[in-house]
Amino acid sequence: MFSISVFIRRMLFALALGWLVSASSAYAVTNQLLLLLPDNFVLPDPRVSAWLDAASEDGVQITLINDTAFEQSVATLPQQYRGLILPDQVHTTADDTLVSAIHNYALNGGRVMLVYDFGALNAAGFYPIPQSRFSDMAGVNYVLYDSLLGNMIGLGPVTGMGSTLRTLLVPPGKSMAWNSTSTTTAATTMLATSSTTTSSSTSQLFLQPSPTNPGGLTGYNHQTYFNYRTTSSGQVTAPTLSLGAVKTGSKVKHGTYSATSTSTSTSTSLKIAAPLATTAAADVLEGISGYVYGFLTYPSFVTQGTYNGTTLLTSPNFGLVAGYQPYGNGGVLFVNMPLSYLEGQTDGMLLHGMLNYFAIDLLHMPMLSMQPKGLGGMIIDWHFCDNEALQPAQQLKNYNVWKNGPFTVSVTAGPDSVAVGDGLGINILHNSSAQNLMHYLIKQGHNVGSQGGWMHDYWGLNASETNESTFEQYLVLNHSAMQQVDGTPDIEWAAPEGNAPTWAIAWLQANGYSSYYFTGHTGMGPTRAYRNGALLTPNIWAIPVSPFGVYATFDEFQQYNVPTADVTNWYLSLMNFNVANRTTRMVYMHPQGAIFYTNTLASIFTYANQLAAAGQFKWYKFDDLAKFGKRRLQTAWTATDTGSGWSFSASNPLGLQDMTWLLPKSAYLLPVVKSGSATVISTDATNWLVIGGAGTALTFTSAKVPGI
Repeated sequence: MFSISVFIRRMLFALALGWLVSASSAYAVTNQLLLLLPDNFVLPDPRVSAWLDAASEDGVQITLINDTAFEQSVATLPQQYRGLILPDQVHTTADDTLVSAIHNYALNGGRVMLVYDFGALNAAGFYPIPQSRFSDMAGVNYVLYDSLLGNMIGLGPVTGMGSTLRTLLVPPGKSMAWNSTSTTTAATTMLATSSTTTSSSTSQLFLQPSPTNPGGLTGYNHQTYFNYRTTSSGQVTAPTLSLGAVKTGSKVKHGTYSATSTSTSTSTSLKIAAPLATTAAADVLEGISGYVYGFLTYPSFVTQGTYNGTTLLTSPNFGLVAGYQPYGNGGVLFVNMPLSYLEGQTDGMLLHGMLNYFAIDLLHMPMLSMQPKGLGGMIIDWHFCDNEALQPAQQLKNYNVWKNGPFTVSVTAGPDSVAVGDGLGINILHNSSAQNLMHYLIKQGHNVGSQGGWMHDYWGLNASETNESTFEQYLVLNHSAMQQVDGTPDIEWAAPEGNAPTWAIAWLQANGYSSYYFTGHTGMGPTRAYRNGALLTPNIWAIPVSPFGVYATFDEFQQYNVPTADVTNWYLSLMNFNVANRTTRMVYMHPQGAIFYTNTLASIFTYANQLAAAGQFKWYKFDDLAKFGKRRLQTAWTATDTGSGWSFSASNPLGLQDMTWLLPKSAYLLPVVKSGSATVISTDATNWLVIGGAGTALTFTSAKVPGI
């Protein structure tokens, strides 16, 4: 059946062809960002759709423009479009005329987001000598092929001040404290777990760029960081990293840059209720990290020279990774990482974070919130993996755990767990106490759905991209059993041990599931998950897990002796992050681990109640945000400059209820509803909130802040 969502995506690319700005466009300020593509670039292309999909999820708008239109209109474009994205991968060649036009755009007041390998080659298809022609805009020298040859793109950890990482929407737990020994530790761990051979302890990893592979990304496999396994007993397994086309080499000369604190960022301006434990910490240097593997590595061009801008992210081994500097009457956000490539490799956090920083923090653009009513919150996904979960779940009743929420509950339903015939499973169809527990949870308002897979560890250890014909039956069995027992739709799913083959997600999408737990895109909110470089299943939402450094569950915290105070503070800090940024993150738990952390659970629920009473927090289930997200994508909206203000128009055939626009108070005055139903909230320190009510159409206006 041809779905509405697929239709919308096809229309998006059809419209994108029309969105290519012509040289005769009228002079007017817009609320759109420009994204520059080569002439005659063929759409759709997943490297471009990654940007468009991220923008639609983040609530900002992108217009595509080709080189010819850009060059012909550049004199007026800074007034029409205040932000220009120069994307990675799709525009690696640029002639001198285009390079000059881009410089003029920034000099005349435009803001530019310069990403990774854009324009790395000249019109003849070679690396310019001695460096990128955009080095002056970036603020550092990079694309140093003339001097470094194949060692000009390193692969290493990325660091930033904790406050800066939060501003870039890296949540607490997705980065770890970085100190003088971290560089050695990260390098040792990376090389020890990589299939790449190294000749000495001082070796570093590099990609293998060439004029036919300008950014060195061909054959590189970042997605390997998300192939770990987690068992129901809290054991974590980190398979050998298969990074693909990388090589080792000696250390290279690079600039040294000091990361800047953004502790006064507007992204955390909500007045949050006083925490029940000390969640505030000194603003320290942290490295971006991932579940199981710890510090992650990212490609970046080696940079040299002094940087006079605001340093956001750095590479201890290779130089500047991200920073913003004024340039002429405009400015340049240099992002020395392949953002859309990373999105395609199930690591979209930085694409979304940088896009949000560019549009909201730098350009103060309006956005359509991902959250119903713009209200932040959290998801807890309770995993019932085998029969060891049942008794602790019953005990948790005594602590009123199930009176909180509502939560998502994911159940592996079969009679076995590790091997066929072991009898270690929940056996939901023939276990009356388990059935009664599920009925109780449903009565409390929780969503009870499937985890896998029928046999938890068996699925986790054995399901693969090549055995759909033998493992699909376990999806069918689990789905059927949960529907029989619950009497409710089975629409939420979790992957046993995080093992979610692409065919399994396609099966879920085809069988009416709205959402699923995912160990890719960690640290993000709900998203339509890119994998293997493409959005394979656009009609189902991934709910990525948020870890606390290397670990994520009570079982792991206990097994690896993580201090309980640190665990509690992390949960509360994550809640503060969600409230401050009006977003949601998901954590997951097992009853058999949680029973040893009842005090931590009490702190979580008490703090949640406190925040909720202040109108700042809500518990969500997978399906809540998946359904809202799907409806939200059908919202069409525009902002038209009227000279002294803005006129907003929005429509959605499925209704605008709870759709929420955030208008920065730094640029917009109090909105006024002109038609349709909406509520204007003025109590937030940073944004006006316009919350849609009943109806399918809405218009409102907002005067400009004088001088903006």
